[in-house]
Amino acid sequence: MIDSILKRHIRILKYSNHVANAVNVEFYGFRNELVSDLLLDVRDSMFEDSVSRVDKFIEKMHVKFYQLRKRIEYVLDSNISGLIHNEISFLEGVFPGLNFDKSKYPVHELFGVSYIDHFNSIFLSLRKDVISNYKVSISLNHPDSFLLEKFRGTREFNYKNSIFSQYHNKLKSLVKSIICSYSSELRFFFYFKHQKKFPFFAESLPISESKSKKSKTKLGTYKTEDFSPQKGSESWKGCLPHFNSTVTQIPLYSLDESDKHDLRDWFFNRSKTYQQEVVGENRFRIMESGDYVHSQIFDFSKTSITIANL
Repeated sequence: MIDSILKRHIRILKYSNHVANAVNVEFYGFRNELVSDLLLDVRDSMFEDSVSRVDKFIEKMHVKFYQLRKRIEYVLDSNISGLIHNEISFLEGVFPGLNFDKSKYPVHELFGVSYIDHFNSIFLSLRKDVISNYKVSISLNHPDSFLLEKFRGTREFNYKNSIFSQYHNKLKSLVKSIICSYSSELRFFFYFKHQKKFPFFAESLPISESKSKKSKTKLGTYKTEDFSPQKGSESWKGCLPHFNSTVTQIPLYSLDESDKHDLRDWFFNRSKTYQQEVVGENRFRIMESGDYVHSQIFDFSKTSITIANL
């Protein structure tokens, strides 16, 4: 049972990268539309004063931000909808005879803040950056290349010095955290409904942490009924303790069961065949050598796992 859940969550971690990539496709489409507007502005507004040019650009950008939010909402909602059905099928398959309460689902919040408010916070900062750079370019009469480099980045830095790059990373982190959190919450709703069968639960790391990491993630054991800490655990922080966390919850039939399993280094205790299946042949070979960077081995950004093959 524990192996099934942790293997499942590793697939969720990979799937979250797929959803994040889909969101960033929309994000870079939005960036490209702004670049096109910029080039059109240069052509059509050369005789307009700077105030008129800024106002016109801001008006266009406002519309495009609205369209971007709607496209991202669609990507996220459609994937969460598919995830719900997929996760319920998984749970009812692993635990025959136990059903999911389909009258209750997790709310669309992360750390007590709605998903849309998280996105709006990112877009507000991006909007300020874009407008600020546009105003500087117009007021100081910079050449067209100034804004193009700000928006697209430069070849010298492999286009990673674009003002959009940091927001790409923030969006990726947010979307991955949303998917991982929602999946764990669905499972936890299931454990909570069947708390007589699962009176306790424990936190676990499906992906073992770097062996060189100095501050190890604290894992706790809790009572399912009221989330009260057991065996000296700290207060429970929720299904996802922080952004980009790989922690998930494991149901326990008894409190003593928490001592029978290694929930910290579970991955490294699996078979070599399974480890290679997760990270791929090349990365597995590097991992076996012992000379590797943990984040590179467990980078699932190019995953092929979608909701169809989750």
